[in-house]
Amino acid sequence: MGFRPLILLTNDDGIGAPGLNALREAVARIAAVEVVAPERQCSAAGHAVSVLKDMSFRRIELGDGFREHSLMGMPADCVKLAVTKLFDARPDLIISGINRGSNVANNILYSGTVAAALEGAMLGVPSIAISLSYDHSDPVLHFETAAEFAVRLAPSVIARGLPKGTILNVNVPNRKSEEIRGVVVSRQGEGMYIDVMEPSGGNGEIEAFKNVGEVMVYSAQGQDCDDVVVRDGFISITPLRYDLTNHGYRDALRNWLREENIAAGLDDHA
Repeated sequence: MGFRPLILLTNDDGIGAPGLNALREAVARIAAVEVVAPERQCSAAGHAVSVLKDMSFRRIELGDGFREHSLMGMPADCVKLAVTKLFDARPDLIISGINRGSNVANNILYSGTVAAALEGAMLGVPSIAISLSYDHSDPVLHFETAAEFAVRLAPSVIARGLPKGTILNVNVPNRKSEEIRGVVVSRQGEGMYIDVMEPSGGNGEIEAFKNVGEVMVYSAQGQDCDDVVVRDGFISITPLRYDLTNHGYRDALRNWLREENIAAGLDDHA
């Protein structure tokens, strides 16, 4: 029998999400699978973690003989617990998703799906975040398309690995597989959701507001931006890393700190 990798699945939509179920069923064809996911919906949780608080944990026996694990915590918590505590074997790959909705452009910063994958990279495990981009008017969500692509991509990531600190952020249009126009290695765009904030009452002394919706404004700077790529019917794959340093600006920052005498004895380490 050949090598059968161990793949850890998680998400931010919660343990019962249809995207996670579709991913588990597909990945189980090619790998041993463990699932650790949040007990509750954690969309837009970003890279939040639970500190100095109990996180209840339960095992769920599924009808097909499979077992999942649910944690009352954040997506990043699920990865931390799974990799450092729960299982004897270290996963060969982590896949976070399939998220209900895209994680592209500036909205990546809010994403619990992407954060879970980044947590995996921080722990030294190759990781993928995968999301299904859809319109609220779409009558059907084609999670199977994203799941099929994850199964195609996963063995190559396991075999080749990823650079240290780097994940693959995959966004799939909500189409049947045969309707996908292709795959683009993209860059993070500058598009973002503009939230619609409306007054929601108050008691005379304290005002209240509610986020009642959002409008997507797409990137304007190029056809290789992730949000534009997915909108145009292509699968977007963007390599992301958790190093947020603007390396290209470091020299300019040193220069103006020196010119303004803000940092006496400024260290010029490269």
